[in-house]
Amino acid sequence: MTRSNLLKKVTFLGVLLLLLTSQFSQAQIGLSLRFLPADGRYHVYLTPSAEPTGVNATLTDGSSQITIISSTGGNLLPTNIVTVGTATTWSLITAARNNGDIASGAPANTDFFVFGPSGNFNLAYVANQEIELFNFTVSGTCTGDLSFLPSANQTAAGGTLNIGSYYSVRGFTGGLGTNHFTTTYLMNAPCDTTTPVVCAPQAQVLSKN
Repeated sequence: MTRSNLLKKVTFLGVLLLLLTSQFSQAQIGLSLRFLPADGRYHVYLTPSAEPTGVNATLTDGSSQITIISSTGGNLLPTNIVTVGTATTWSLITAARNNGDIASGAPANTDFFVFGPSGNFNLAYVANQEIELFNFTVSGTCTGDLSFLPSANQTAAGGTLNIGSYYSVRGFTGGLGTNHFTTTYLMNAPCDTTTPVVCAPQAQVLSKN
């Protein structure tokens, strides 16, 4: 192999290594929504793929929001929201019913429930270690499963209402303002967990008139 070809090969391998390193350094946030029959509540968990680095690395954007979706047609509403930990307080900030009038490309036949923190906060993010953020019960019914709205900038009500899912940490690639929520995992959140009431058959007595 000539010196020129060797240099080209080394350069190519160096660029390939740089690209692979860059790809795997892109930290991401995974979210999980699971119903626990033991307490009858839906639990929202977070797992980071890496640990944030830099100055004030764990600072989390107070504008972050997590949007949970359900099928339209019922009267479902998240209630009794309990924050886990003391870093911030999560609450339901928006509930939007989609009756076919969403004009922005958001999923059709879907209701949106947007949860947000009380402000900027810090969490001890450890790579691949799950953290519970909050949990809640629901009132009403619907069909199918509860899930998360994908991490995209989506709006409702003709573009006047933000219903997207966004979670940003300063110490991850891109810093604050970058959406680090990219995936979901271990989803198990049936929408209607109420056991149907089965009426026992009753004997019919016919009377003679």
